[in-house]
Amino acid sequence: MRLRDATHDRHGWRQANLVLAVISLVWNWGRPYGYVTGSNPAEKVPRIKRPRDKPAANRPWTDDELATVLATAQTGVREAVALGAYTGLRQGDVLALPWSAIEDGWLRCRQSKTGEEVWIPVHRDLAAILEQAEHRATVIVAGARDRRPYSGDGFRTLFFRLIRKLEAEGRIGQGLTFHGLRHGLATRLADAGADDRTIAAITGHKQVSMVQRYTRTADKRRRARAGMDLLEGGKPEDKP
Repeated sequence: MRLRDATHDRHGWRQANLVLAVISLVWNWGRPYGYVTGSNPAEKVPRIKRPRDKPAANRPWTDDELATVLATAQTGVREAVALGAYTGLRQGDVLALPWSAIEDGWLRCRQSKTGEEVWIPVHRDLAAILEQAEHRATVIVAGARDRRPYSGDGFRTLFFRLIRKLEAEGRIGQGLTFHGLRHGLATRLADAGADDRTIAAITGHKQVSMVQRYTRTADKRRRARAGMDLLEGGKPEDKP
């Protein structure tokens, strides 16, 4: 508890919970080998809750924000953002994606984090952006000048340089991240009526329960809209 609290004071709630998770993992690993005995010391230590006033991490992008970034991004960054927005792939998978992964209107790849193989129909807006892109390297996302693939750090530098510039100009809201593109796709699919399994088939989530946060919110909005339509339609003067 003292270690958790000290970490929280110095580095925040997220890092404090990470410390507990790492201690728990190491303890559970060492027990079968006889390195430790007794109960897991971190198992019953309560995690610190996210502050209510703290904005959600990796929030979904709005349609206007996506259009603004795509219109202003340089070559390489533009293709990466488009791939993230219309496939839900994580940044590392996007940067490593070869042109050969796209064939006959489908994108096929194996996600590095989960090992899940996904087949994703290429959205017409993504297809239009890729048709304009030059094949500068074997991978889709490459620098305009040196025609070399981006490193993770190199891409993040260019990406956040653009995001901070657009934030300062008031053209996008605060808090956009590349992973937010993945959340945005799942949210748009849920809003369009896609069920959990359909969303998971595109995003590659191994557990359907992981996508329920998107469908749950979308379902609430649909039910609220349906309820208000019933209320408005129930007025005698509005009936034919």
